[in-house]
Parts: sequence; C-alpha cells; structure tokens
Amino acid sequence: MMFEPDAVIPQQFFTHAQRSVWRAPERRLAMAILRDAIECYQNARSSTDFTEAEGWILSRERGYLFSFESICELLDIDPGWLRRGLKQWRRHRVVAVAVPDVAR
Repeated sequence: MMFEPDAVIPQQFFTHAQRSVWRAPERRLAMAILRDAIECYQNARSSTDFTEAEGWILSRERGYLFSFESICELLDIDPGWLRRGLKQWRRHRVVAVAVPDVAR
C-alpha cells in the first residue's frame, strides 16, 4: 500500500478522550472566569474593578491555573489577540465618550 493510515495505539486514543471529557467542566469554569474579567474590564462600576481586571488581562503570568495566559491556552484563544482587541475596544470607547454627539 502506498498510503497507510497513521497508527493510533489505544493509550493515545483513550488518553485524549479522557482528557476531553475531564476538561469540559474546567473549560466552562475558565470561560466563566474570562467572561467575568472582560465584563469587569468593559463595564467596571469602580476604578478598582477596572484596575483588577486590566491587571489580570495584561499579566503574562503562567504560573497558576487560572491566570489569563493559562485560561486562554485552555480555551485555544491567542492571549495577544484578545488583549489587542480589548485595548482597541477601550480606545474607541474612550474616544466615543470624550467626543460629544453633535446631533443632540
């Protein structure tokens, strides 16, 4: 045979399958943490909430399970891409608030 399928041994298959099942609750928790941080960043009710959310998002720390970097890795999200998007959103938001609507 010219083309043979890649061999997958049972340990490889079951390890991946078990990891996927095990990670489902962990992924939901990670998504909830990320969503909360983004909401705090975008809709902060106090400067403390914003500062804490921004500090967590900008941190390059990978040493603990629920760091921004670790959560992005778990969710297959590029942390740099998400940071750039949030910074861009913030800049546009600040400009929109600073420039009054002339039509009013």
